[in-house]
Amino acid sequence: MKVTKKNILAVFKKLVSSVWFFPTILLMIFFTLVKLGINGSSIGIYNEVLNKTSTGDSSLLLGKPRAIRSDEWIVITQMVISQKEEGYPATNMNIGNGQDMNVALDVPSKDWSQLFRPQNHAFFVLPFDNAFAYRWWFFAVVLMLAVYFFTLTLLPGRRLIASLLALSVYFSGFVQWWYQSTTLGTLTYAILIAFLIIKLFEATSVRKRVFLSLALIYAFACFAIILYPPFQIPCALVVASFVIGYAFHIYRPKQLWRVLKSLSPYIVSIVVATIAIIGLYIYQNQGAIDALRNTSYPGKRIVESGGYSPTHLLSGSVATQFLDYSTAQFYTAEPNQSEASTFIFLSFFLAPPLLYMMLKKIDSEEKLRKNTLSDFAPGLLAGLAVPLTLLLAWLFLPGLALIGKVTLLNMVPVNRLIIGLGLLNLFAVIVFIVIYSKKQHTLSRTTALVFSLIAFSVCAFVNLQIVSQSPGFINIGLALLFALPVPAATYLILRKKFSYGLAILAVFSVIGTALVNPLYLGMGKSVDNPVIAAVREYPDDNAYWVADDMVFENFALMTGRKSLSGVFYYPQKGLWKSIDNGSQETKYNRYAHVIYALDGDATKTIATSFAESGADQLIINTEACSNFIQSSNIKYIISSKYLSQDDQTCIAKVQPIPLTGQTSYIYTLK
Repeated sequence: MKVTKKNILAVFKKLVSSVWFFPTILLMIFFTLVKLGINGSSIGIYNEVLNKTSTGDSSLLLGKPRAIRSDEWIVITQMVISQKEEGYPATNMNIGNGQDMNVALDVPSKDWSQLFRPQNHAFFVLPFDNAFAYRWWFFAVVLMLAVYFFTLTLLPGRRLIASLLALSVYFSGFVQWWYQSTTLGTLTYAILIAFLIIKLFEATSVRKRVFLSLALIYAFACFAIILYPPFQIPCALVVASFVIGYAFHIYRPKQLWRVLKSLSPYIVSIVVATIAIIGLYIYQNQGAIDALRNTSYPGKRIVESGGYSPTHLLSGSVATQFLDYSTAQFYTAEPNQSEASTFIFLSFFLAPPLLYMMLKKIDSEEKLRKNTLSDFAPGLLAGLAVPLTLLLAWLFLPGLALIGKVTLLNMVPVNRLIIGLGLLNLFAVIVFIVIYSKKQHTLSRTTALVFSLIAFSVCAFVNLQIVSQSPGFINIGLALLFALPVPAATYLILRKKFSYGLAILAVFSVIGTALVNPLYLGMGKSVDNPVIAAVREYPDDNAYWVADDMVFENFALMTGRKSLSGVFYYPQKGLWKSIDNGSQETKYNRYAHVIYALDGDATKTIATSFAESGADQLIINTEACSNFIQSSNIKYIISSKYLSQDDQTCIAKVQPIPLTGQTSYIYTLK
């Protein structure tokens, strides 16, 4: 066929009207960002640290790096760079005595288990900056596509609703402030698993059932290998309950039994294959997993129920205030923006009108009969009500130790449990629209207005409580203004203007979180700075490097050098035995940022010991010339302080590294 303007226009019109329009837009944006090497990392924080300014970073295209996102920019991203320097090993021998890179940290490695970390596949075929961009945006695209197609499964043909819900989930405060594979991946695979199970119920041909079974095996394995129970457990509970509710929604008990019987070979295959994959993964990485599970932090912790703030749970409408640290610092419910992030729980405000419709006689369009329970999809509602009751009870009611033990919620810090409520909120909004759109009756303007006013009253009360509890965080005017979008969305949805209501929610979400993470070109100053350049000039021998500043803790690793500083995400106990002979394991037996506090006082000599530090730090007080330093084969020190060779006589060379308004040093030891 000859390509003409008319033909191109016809194809475009067909695309716009098809289910693939939204996915096509997402993929076009995705491939453009990957091609340009643009990511959302806060690694640009090094421009501020090294140059003492937040301006002048040519790699920063939009927004600003966030220091609070340190789990990303100082841990995961720097570990990815260190992997690149070593050729993506399964065990990085530069980190202490060697660190298994296939557990806990999501980094690329040449190991079979990477098959189940698709976000990392590009590192083996693309230049690093492009691969990193691919990794950064992979789950953004797949999460939105998962929401989109899951919504269309329950609401066929409602493409705009599906697109708006996808945007709302992605631009939720929780997703953006916790932006990393453990967060997005957990949500993505949870939704995909629910989607695939629904499709498996619907499939009738052997070919489709085989394909869906293979897809489920892959999704289950990917979900399991995330290996972050605080996110996985609440999401798994929500998906399991919803899927069971869905099964009883579409089948009567006898029908369901027949369907399950016909699917039993596929179900058994899925279970066996998934267990085999996960079992092999655990067997291969048993040492690292055991070390991580048995640490003081974050290993065997038992979380008690109750004590969560209802006000904070419903604080999603003030997300914009967290974008500026000058206001965010005054929020008292949580210590930082990431911990304070949550979702906008629209479903909480749709539940009362749903209950109202279930209890009330309706008009002549439905023949003045009372609604029967079957009109309201009791299976689906039960599948939502059970996890909602469980999660809310765990948040607010103390003394639920037995329930926590049975459900494993006692392994979930309450502010991590919010991810499960966010997933449940998505399912609940979709189910409400499924039920309400099938009814001929539409709530009157007056009734819809009453419920929206109730929603406004709740939102305003919550926001004014925040004004009172967190002076300086938000003023009364903004508190009332931010209380408007959710009631407006509620009113429009109750009037069956679903797309308009969800558009308000999506736009409000984008405004509140779109600038949480910057647009950044490549790795910027993290790999192109005087300190890194200086380290690269030193021989790549078997001697270790250490740093006395967390900012520099991974710099040696990022140049392919051996280091006893950096992020040790499980303890290598043998490294520290010479300091305390195991009597102080509670200090170092944890997910640790390892740095060295070097004594610069020439008038005294200190013994090597562990400093009192935070739960995810290991700070070692020592002289540069201590027996520990010498016996550990530490030859190079990156320091932000000057050490006199007269005091530290083992120092053979001092190299000053001039930075803006400061000087750092590299010390070579004899």
